[in-house]
Amino acid sequence: AQFAYGIDLARNEPDAEGALLILLAWLMYRKMEDRSRTVWRRVIASLLLADELFKLIPMLITGRFQPSYLPFHLCSVNLILIAWHAWKPNKLLDNFLYTICIPGALAALLFPSWTSLPAVNYMVIHSFTVHILLVMYPVVLTAAGEIRPNIKLLPKLLLMLGVLACVALVVNPGCDIPSIWATCFCVRSWSSRRSRIRRYIMITSQISYFNLFQVIDF
Repeated sequence: AQFAYGIDLARNEPDAEGALLILLAWLMYRKMEDRSRTVWRRVIASLLLADELFKLIPMLITGRFQPSYLPFHLCSVNLILIAWHAWKPNKLLDNFLYTICIPGALAALLFPSWTSLPAVNYMVIHSFTVHILLVMYPVVLTAAGEIRPNIKLLPKLLLMLGVLACVALVVNPGCDIPSIWATCFCVRSWSSRRSRIRRYIMITSQISYFNLFQVIDF
């Protein structure tokens, strides 16, 4: 595994710590005034963008950048949309973050694909911190009543997902369709050996995300 330097710890899934951070963030946010809330949202968005650069810059410097690191994964799209929302919020973004971002980032934390790497590893640190922030932003705003789900916007949300799926279809290999890169944007065809989904789901003698059906990759 690239950049797999560090101590290989037995436990590499700090869910309780992430939940505690989100709870503390909500307790702080609910006491803030409007101006402070705006600053908080933009700080979280800036941290997400900085976290993404924290991943990309070392790869570019060392010449290990690959097309699979482009921000076409669903969580990378959510990251960009959160940055947009922090400065220009609207109801469609509200509902996309609630409907897509929260379950997507939660799924990534519950079933991480990076647990085969050593725990003290910059890619592991990036993966956990970015997904915790991706959950934190919409959860805190929803708990504070600023994001209000609206089922009437569901068709538009599905249309947005359809556009992402079309991008994934073009750039990902498979289904005898010519692709641009050997990537897995928005879908996952493999799982980490130490991933929970690999431990809990068994299909015949093989375990993967793609044995019977495709699922969205977060």
